[in-house]
Amino acid sequence: MPLPLAIWAAAGLGAAGVGLYKNMTNAKAIVKETISRYTEERYKFYKQEEKLMPLISELGLLKLALWKSYGRMFAVLDVIENQPGHYSFRNHMDVHMFPAAVRKLKKIGLAVEAAHQNKLDKIGTGLLTAIALHGGAVNSYNEDRKDLQGKEEPTILEKISVVPMDSDEYGELEELAVLKALMNLPAILGDEAFEEVEAEKMTKEEAIKFKHKIDNRSLNLADGSGKLQRLHDVLASTIRIMKALNKQYLEQVAYMEKLVKVRTDYKEFSLEEKDNLNFGIVLGHALRQVAKTDLVLKNGDVSVINNAEIYAVYDEIHDLLPAEEPLNC
Repeated sequence: MPLPLAIWAAAGLGAAGVGLYKNMTNAKAIVKETISRYTEERYKFYKQEEKLMPLISELGLLKLALWKSYGRMFAVLDVIENQPGHYSFRNHMDVHMFPAAVRKLKKIGLAVEAAHQNKLDKIGTGLLTAIALHGGAVNSYNEDRKDLQGKEEPTILEKISVVPMDSDEYGELEELAVLKALMNLPAILGDEAFEEVEAEKMTKEEAIKFKHKIDNRSLNLADGSGKLQRLHDVLASTIRIMKALNKQYLEQVAYMEKLVKVRTDYKEFSLEEKDNLNFGIVLGHALRQVAKTDLVLKNGDVSVINNAEIYAVYDEIHDLLPAEEPLNC
């Protein structure tokens, strides 16, 4: 059976490439081409980082604003009498507001306020990157870890938020350092790494060995660029979805704030008013699901985009989006 054309072509081109480098007139040409390729991949990598950082900042700030806004809805719920045991809207059934869950969400709001007071909610502290990529992880309580009094240990956000920091001294480099750690991005070689490479003194075999070493780094950079591009697409979709949901959510909160100034007994609400309350609670729950979904899964030295859970959440909340905001992730 003859080899498929693509396999035959790849094998031929691979062999031709090896032959090309072996037949180059000198080692200097091999080294020059190798460094040139690495420099090009490094440029592409930096451009991906440049595109990504504004989205990371935007999503981090969006999540912080969301967590802080929960307080407004809780203030409404605190004055409503005879509330239902659960809330539902369309196919979103049995959304409960259990006291323990409300308490944790209120604590998140307090942590956000502390972060604001301590100037942590600005680009350069690293907090925005952590929240954008690991919103769930920074707010998760470990049920298995409690102190001697049986109290829950503070979340990562609570621990970080109480540390004052003058963020004016920092910038994107600090955010990039967190991004690199969370995404396991490759180390970057600067131009100085090649300054002492004496290609003219190399044999052809030494040059080819150098080429293999640097080409591996070029491949790692290309892989990192691809990972950043995929993350960029996920961030853009998440921001768009959260903005659309949040706009409706804040409208419902404002509606309920006006309503409870007139009457506070749920039994006296009209069907429309009850429906609006249910819609607002479900929107808040949907936003919570999106915000706490970690966009990146990290296990040791391996980091991957959390596509399965991200799309599961998108599928769950897609019918809450306005008609002009379809999911096209």
